[in-house]
Amino acid sequence: MKNKKCTKCKKTTPLSDFNKDKNKKSGITSWCKKCLKENRNTPRYKELEEKYRKSPDFKKKKSAYMKKYDQKEETKSRKAKYRKIYEQRPAVKKRKSEYRLKCLYNITPKKYREMILLQENKCGICNIKLTKVINIDHCHKTGIVRGILCRNCNLGLGFFNDNVDSLRRAINYLVDK
Repeated sequence: MKNKKCTKCKKTTPLSDFNKDKNKKSGITSWCKKCLKENRNTPRYKELEEKYRKSPDFKKKKSAYMKKYDQKEETKSRKAKYRKIYEQRPAVKKRKSEYRLKCLYNITPKKYREMILLQENKCGICNIKLTKVINIDHCHKTGIVRGILCRNCNLGLGFFNDNVDSLRRAINYLVDK
């Protein structure tokens, strides 16, 4: 079946001139795209559309439909696929990075770059050259940023819970042994 007859204008046209419709047995609408477009421009159609949009039942039904639609596995996988593609864009990565700096540490990208330059692109504790993975050291109680560290030094401070006494005991342990 390569052609279909439109039930409105009665013309036989190719299937590409019809929209898909999952509710129909044939899988396509009974009116051609041209007839559907003409129908949507009629005052009666616009009046009905406005009536349904203002109806509280319309909003409930649409909300229920969208929840059901979003729960489908094919919808979830399609959204995940496009989200992954979207998040790989350089502009999106940059925006997310800037947003993270602002929300988590309350610093601007300019301030972040200045901190790295001030430390000569080296860790604030062990002085090794920083790689791509750069950690921003901050006080968990006050949220104040202290500096830039390598991953190992930042984890070390984290394991000691920023406790100066514990760090001193660890230093004494290393010196004594």
